[in-house]
Amino acid sequence: MRDDMSKSKIEEILTRRLKLKEPRFYLTKDGDHVFGSIISASFRRRGDLKRQRMIHDALETEVGKTAAGKIGMLLAYTPEEWDWDSVPEPVVKTTRRRAS
Repeated sequence: MRDDMSKSKIEEILTRRLKLKEPRFYLTKDGDHVFGSIISASFRRRGDLKRQRMIHDALETEVGKTAAGKIGMLLAYTPEEWDWDSVPEPVVKTTRRRAS
C-alpha cells in the first residue's frame, strides 16, 4: 500500500471498518498527511481515548503500521458535540415568589 493516503480512501476505510452511522468528514491534506474531524453517532458512549484507538486500529489493520503512522491527527465527534451551537437551549421554568 502506498505511504500517502487520500482523503477519500481514509473516509472509505473508516466508514467500512468502524461501521460509522451517517459519517461526516472534514479532512485536509497537508503534504503527505491528512488531518481533520470525523463526525458520527457511532462515537456515542465512547471516550476520547477509545475513539482514537478505534480510528488508529482501523487504519493500521487496513493499511499497515507504516502507512497508518503517516496519517495526521484525526479527531472523532458525535453529532451533538460537533453541532453543539445549533442545539436549542433548554427551556428553564422559573417560579415566581409572591410578594409578602
